[in-house]
Amino acid sequence: MEAAGEPDADDTGEREAEGDAAGAAGLVPEDLLKMHAYRDAIRRSSGAYVIYPGDENQVLYRYHEILPGLGAFALRPGRDGEALGIHGIRQFLSAVLDHVADQASQHERQRYWEREIFAEPPAGARVKAVSFLTRPPADTRVLLGFVRDDEHFRWIRETGLYNMRADQRTGSVGLGSEQLAAEIVVLYGPPLAHASLWRVIGDPRLLTARRMRELGYPNPRSTAYYCLPVSPIAEKLEGLGSLTSTAVENVKRTVAPESKEGAPVATTWARLIELLAVEDFR
Repeated sequence: MEAAGEPDADDTGEREAEGDAAGAAGLVPEDLLKMHAYRDAIRRSSGAYVIYPGDENQVLYRYHEILPGLGAFALRPGRDGEALGIHGIRQFLSAVLDHVADQASQHERQRYWEREIFAEPPAGARVKAVSFLTRPPADTRVLLGFVRDDEHFRWIRETGLYNMRADQRTGSVGLGSEQLAAEIVVLYGPPLAHASLWRVIGDPRLLTARRMRELGYPNPRSTAYYCLPVSPIAEKLEGLGSLTSTAVENVKRTVAPESKEGAPVATTWARLIELLAVEDFR
């Protein structure tokens, strides 16, 4: 008896509960282990359940919901020919149907993201591990930020802010833009032979031109700016010698070919590394 659903995940707690559950119900532990094997071996299975001639039902959750899970249901003939235990099985199947129909369940969310993740084959480039990522490379948003000159770069270092236009001028970004959701900022431009990596450490700030002047920003030409609080990443990145300003500029043109020169562009860490691995981008 199996319930259709999703592939395997961490089930340490579920395995630890099997021995206690089997003993309490008078089950043979091997029966639950067999259900474990069935569920793990059959693709897209979320649950496996054994029917046995006993007295107690046991349903084990892997996380917090009825699926994914394992279990055992007692079913045996009664004196009058009725099936003792059938009511519990019916209740369980009804609960499973309600669960599958619930769009707000964690299980539904898991299935959605699994479809998204495996909809396309993985990128060909191997992404080396770095300590400053808090999400997988494909889920880490990166801002490719242009640095105009030495004075601009000095201002970024002194204030710990990276600025983007917030008015109607070319290259401006909106409140809901991907650029403002970046976790990593890659700075490139004329004053930088090699790009500079920075971590976003706070929420975006909206500053007026007057406030930018007070902070020492050189010659503000927009009426307002979004500024990301940033901190330099000190980690030495092996294998990223190709992270030159020229290479980042080439990546930017590939990711957003319609963007204007100097406009901030958002991508992901995985996409950045994938493109940097291409000889033409170095």
